[in-house]
Amino acid sequence: MNFLRNAWVCLQHVRGLLITLVGVVAVGAVAFSWVEGIELADSAYFSLITALTIGYGDIQPATGVGRAISVVIGFAGLLTTGLVVGVATHALRLSMHEVPKPDNDSSLSAPDTVRKRNP
Repeated sequence: MNFLRNAWVCLQHVRGLLITLVGVVAVGAVAFSWVEGIELADSAYFSLITALTIGYGDIQPATGVGRAISVVIGFAGLLTTGLVVGVATHALRLSMHEVPKPDNDSSLSAPDTVRKRNP
């Protein structure tokens, strides 16, 4: 659970950049739909597939402007993926270096029969 809490805190620091990058992909979908003359749903699908660098190839840009938009979408997707991976890595490092708080449960303490040796 510490990882999720740390990831949420880390995401808050890059929230603006993340929203901007996702916005670029969304605006790119609308622009691609308008330039290429395809339906918005198909353009949104193309944008997500391009942003995630999957690239099935079932929808391809036919114009130079469409190709330029797809490059911008791909670059924004690459940055978004890198940002999310970086945040997750940082949150994992924070989670691994946290020291667990000791319990006050006396059943977990050392038994009285164990004595420390005097030097």
